[in-house]
Amino acid sequence: ITLLAQSIGPRVAVDPHVLDWGNTRCLEPVKRYVKITNNSVIDAKIRAFMKQKHSLWNVHPKNIELSPHETMNLEITLKID
Repeated sequence: ITLLAQSIGPRVAVDPHVLDWGNTRCLEPVKRYVKITNNSVIDAKIRAFMKQKHSLWNVHPKNIELSPHETMNLEITLKID
């Protein structure tokens, strides 16, 4: 028997696509939020991280599990030191 299959994982929407940090002060954390929505009928497992290990930005939570059609806010914090 030969089986061929194509599949697509969960479809996740992010809003907004761009964050405006405006003027920020040193040593004062500034938080922004990104809305993440699982637009699928299956669970979505997401890992959020910065490309560089030592970054001025931090994300929370880092590990996310969204049920079908669930929405949550991802917190992104900038702290200039």
